[in-house]
Amino acid sequence: MTDRATEDLSGGQQQRLALAAALARSPKLLIADEITAMVDADSRTALIGLLGEIAAGGTTVVLITHLDDETARADHVVHLERGRIVGPSAPTPRREAIPAVPPAQWLPALELREVTHTYAARTPWAHTALRNVSLTVGRGRGSW
Repeated sequence: MTDRATEDLSGGQQQRLALAAALARSPKLLIADEITAMVDADSRTALIGLLGEIAAGGTTVVLITHLDDETARADHVVHLERGRIVGPSAPTPRREAIPAVPPAQWLPALELREVTHTYAARTPWAHTALRNVSLTVGRGRGSW
């Protein structure tokens, strides 16, 4: 991927590039602050695995995260709340999904017309992600 501009890389690829740049200096300590934020599930798994390999290679890795499952391979976990060390919190129970009941009459709940979105508009890194997209979602037709 050496011929690709960094703004054309995915979030996971950009994170791996930043990690490679840090590792090129052969650090004894690597602090990864929310390294998996804004990446997809596959990239998240790959980044956590890579941090595990880095730690196994002798570099001390400090991972700062809000996601408890990312700490599964950690030797030591410290939970903080408002700047103080606290015990781990109990997992939040998942709520059961409430099935949607279709209405007797079709009514739009959300309507978008000719939406265009450009990331980093008015910068050299501008990238159009959506162009003239229209969408209508009827009540009772959406899902999570």
